[in-house]
Amino acid sequence: MRRVRTFGRGDRLGARAGGRLARVLCVAHTFDELVQKRRAADQAHSRVEKLRDSYGPPTQAHWTPRQSHTYETAVRAWRDLDRDASSAMAEYVRERGRPRQEVEESVHRAVEDAPGPGI
Repeated sequence: MRRVRTFGRGDRLGARAGGRLARVLCVAHTFDELVQKRRAADQAHSRVEKLRDSYGPPTQAHWTPRQSHTYETAVRAWRDLDRDASSAMAEYVRERGRPRQEVEESVHRAVEDAPGPGI
């Protein structure tokens, strides 16, 4: 489960603020959410590979500052999305007590069977 600490009207804050304890809301992940997160991470990875193919290897080609910024931003987005997908997967597996490999295979098949919109 994803835990979001909130105060008052849903503001995300740390464990304590102004001497008040945070409320912890638990948000369960669904299988469809896992598929969406994995698809987004895969699309971001594909974008990074396309940029690398287009610009050439970063250590062998001279990139403009704009190209470097675009590539670095794409890599950060991919890593963030991949981390979110992995975290959601871990929480889903822990909540349901299913083997991670089994769930990962199911998610992978679902991503391949019903591709989302193009990049």
